[in-house]
Amino acid sequence: MALLTGRKAVRRRSNFRAISIYMGLKSKLEAEYLYDFDLLGLVSPAKDYVLAWHFNDVSFLHFVKGEDIQIDFRDNSRILISNFVFESEFVHVLLLRNKLLVGNPQMNKYLVPELQQFDYLIQFKSEVDDPSANHLLDIAKSVPLVHYAVKLDIEKIKNKENLLF
Repeated sequence: MALLTGRKAVRRRSNFRAISIYMGLKSKLEAEYLYDFDLLGLVSPAKDYVLAWHFNDVSFLHFVKGEDIQIDFRDNSRILISNFVFESEFVHVLLLRNKLLVGNPQMNKYLVPELQQFDYLIQFKSEVDDPSANHLLDIAKSVPLVHYAVKLDIEKIKNKENLLF
């Protein structure tokens, strides 16, 4: 017994019976995610709680230690990411440590591997259209412990899915 699949006939025999196997084309599910946030990269040797305190001191932000973000993978490995959160009615800001707290030694040690030159990432979501991300960048540059701060283009980041929590 033969079955035509569009490319070739497939014939298999098992236990003296003819069994047809369909070798269909693989289909791929592609999903587009909405990256509705701005991202800042920071270089700072400070501990995360010290950096959060300095942001609280020089700005309108009031970062509070959030529960560590845990990401589990299919191979039973997991990573933990330290973060500080500021939320208001229209603004959500996360101060994320780029270097992982806990991770598999064989895995990469950064939340976003291609941005390993940055110690921290700030994820900024706003429900209103205003220049708050640029204002936040100015604030970051005014913090004495921040050596370098830059606004990053999310579309150029290869592993941007790692920033979706």
